[in-house]
Amino acid sequence: MKKTIAFLSAVMFCSVSHAEDFICHLKNNKTLTISVNDTGTPVYQYGTVDHTDLRLPVEHKDIDSIRNAYLLAPGGGEVSYLRFINGTYSYVVFTSKNAAQKVQSGVAIWKASNLVSILKCTNETKPIESYLGNAQVLTSDDDDTLYGYKYIKKYLPE
Repeated sequence: MKKTIAFLSAVMFCSVSHAEDFICHLKNNKTLTISVNDTGTPVYQYGTVDHTDLRLPVEHKDIDSIRNAYLLAPGGGEVSYLRFINGTYSYVVFTSKNAAQKVQSGVAIWKASNLVSILKCTNETKPIESYLGNAQVLTSDDDDTLYGYKYIKKYLPE
């Protein structure tokens, strides 16, 4: 019964988004979506059917608070991510593929340079690099050392 309610909640939450959105169901019964708004800006939305806990960027056109990167993992594999910056917090939405081509997506939550949590999607997602919007998103400002390479193994599927 709980699973049915959670599934229906996630479906209803996603009904406010478009079919082409990045949709990530999490174990905490929340859903993360990435969509591209009418100005071409990627939008991060996290919450439930009844409540959006967080929407970034806060301002409709605040493209400067978003970064993207594509990284090759040592020994094979790759990680691409969109990083949404909100004050001292960063929400790094990633899609990774290991050397065996197994794919994993999720979000890594950071406070300054401290990794707070990694939440992995329980469903299959589209590649995050599909959500760069109109290519105004800045490439990583050398933050891929911290948000990427340092923790790349945590992003890769097991």
